[in-house]
Amino acid sequence: MTRRADWRARLAAFIRARRDRALVWGDSDCCLTAAAAIEAMCGAHPAPELVGAYASPAGAVRALAHLRVRRVRDLVAARFARTPRARCGDLILVANAPLDVLMIADGRGAGWGQEQSGLIRAALPARFEAWSV
Repeated sequence: MTRRADWRARLAAFIRARRDRALVWGDSDCCLTAAAAIEAMCGAHPAPELVGAYASPAGAVRALAHLRVRRVRDLVAARFARTPRARCGDLILVANAPLDVLMIADGRGAGWGQEQSGLIRAALPARFEAWSV
């Protein structure tokens, strides 16, 4: 996907708008929040088939299986190129089986991710994977 010229401003606006949006499976969980951030930056949603396709963690696992992947990591790896260094706006994945945690990198050692009460900025752990957006 190609970022729009004003992607930084779009990402900042997305983060402001989502800070207080509670987690809802199939709408604003970590996977779909990261996908919506990518849509804000690039103008296209990277996984529209997942929007509204599940309403629980178990449903998320079934939705991934329907796409013939076992984990969020597999879906991301099929759609984005790995990068050894996460830049601002790139995808970050923290392994947390059975459901991995997706975040958007801030480029300064932290990422924006979905929590129960809304979007938060959190320090990245020592081990994570990254994909270019």
